[in-house]
Amino acid sequence: MAVLGGNASFFCQFKYRNPGGFLQESWRKLNQTYGGFQLVDFYDIPGTEFTHGYRKEDENVILTQKNCQEKPFMILSTWLNITNVTEEALGRYQVHCKISGFLTKVNLTLSLATTEEHVVKVTDTTSVVVVVATLTILLSLVVLSWKRYGTDVKLWNHDHRATLETEEIDNKLYDAYIISCYEGQDKSFVDNILCPSLQDQYKLFIRERDATFGSVESEEIVEALTKSRRCIVLLSADFYRHSSSSSSQSTSGRIETTAAQLTSSSSSSSSPSSPSFSGNDLSGNEWHLFELHHALDTMHPNVIPLLYRDSGPTSLSNTDSNAKLIDHVIKDVTCLKWKQKGETCLDDWAMKRLRLRLPPRRQSSNLPIEQSAYITMPVMSAATPSNIL
Repeated sequence: MAVLGGNASFFCQFKYRNPGGFLQESWRKLNQTYGGFQLVDFYDIPGTEFTHGYRKEDENVILTQKNCQEKPFMILSTWLNITNVTEEALGRYQVHCKISGFLTKVNLTLSLATTEEHVVKVTDTTSVVVVVATLTILLSLVVLSWKRYGTDVKLWNHDHRATLETEEIDNKLYDAYIISCYEGQDKSFVDNILCPSLQDQYKLFIRERDATFGSVESEEIVEALTKSRRCIVLLSADFYRHSSSSSSQSTSGRIETTAAQLTSSSSSSSSPSSPSFSGNDLSGNEWHLFELHHALDTMHPNVIPLLYRDSGPTSLSNTDSNAKLIDHVIKDVTCLKWKQKGETCLDDWAMKRLRLRLPPRRQSSNLPIEQSAYITMPVMSAATPSNIL
């Protein structure tokens, strides 16, 4: 089979036993004009070129015949190459092989291929290598570009395509509730990095900053968490140290009891007979644990742990119930790690990943007026007869 303008080849092999015999091979084509076969060496077809050749080689297998001495076979290979096949080159061919006076003729036919499956196309190897190399480079550039700018693309789609969560839709007042021990470097990080980076597009609640003067602290925590769409937990060395100092069985039990009673109280607040629980018997180091307990109980899927300053619960005892709680948060919820150290260093990658976990960003003009600036107010428990002088 061949295609017009392509190339075609014939290949034949002949076996013989006489290694010293006279060998002669020739290729011929049927000439329709003269009605006989003509040597291709003298067959003139405009644009078509014939080349042929042969070689001799020994066969590795020795055949044995009955009552005959073993003699190895010799192989004569011959071929005919046709370059630039034309319609005149199509037709019948013959190969003549003459060995020691014995002539063997083989008839062959070159016809036009009717389907592409019968045509073997010769492809330029260089072109294939160039195409593969180009595709590899382009794919590498796409992967590297996505690795560098993929988070920005996701963040843009998150802010412009996702539905804006507003108080009219979900009855939530705050975009995020921030839990931290709010002392030392943690306080500096929250006040100088976290809040300034988020407060222009998100409405945040921090107990130490935004608690109402004179309110019952535990009830305000429950209400603020209930009205928050996300909860950011700043897990740092100070957070663990305060947790360890509040790790006694009685303290842990008191925190869990306070959280349970406040949860029960908030769920049945519509009933006039539900008891009021103040929760003011917790110390200052225990409030962030109370916040964490209640957040995990009420908004577990929306809790965002933020690991800060190479934090980790490895320094706490394995039997410490608070350490187990923190360890559960790290293992059960996907955490974000703030890689850069320092009180004024912004980890841009971590901030972008944090914004992806938060609700879609708002414009500054869409935020309530009281969120544009804030004043840190001291937190005081509700006055009771026991603490009135």
